Amino acid sequence: AEALKLQMENDADSTMALLIQGRAQYLMLQDELIPNREKHHRSLERAVRAGERPMESLITSMEGLLTLKLSLLEVIETFHLNHYRYLYLTQDLSRHHD
Repeated sequence: AEALKLQMENDADSTMALLIQGRAQYLMLQDELIPNREKHHRSLERAVRAGERPMESLITSMEGLLTLKLSLLEVIETFHLNHYRYLYLTQDLSRHHD
């Protein structure tokens, strides 16, 4: 019975030692991982902020381009309206459609 008790105590001690060792390894890894994760997160934030400015510039340029296209379409529309008005006034409209 004494030998069994001693064996159980030894097993408990070695299990406890393994638990402490595992906990120490976990804490060491955590100490390495948390700063790396924070550094990575800061790096991502910087990359996102760096990408925002060119994106805003691109959107502004595209908006300007769309405004220009709209103006051009209005000019073309006005040209066609005036052209048809001219043809109508000169009575060339019927001949133009034939």
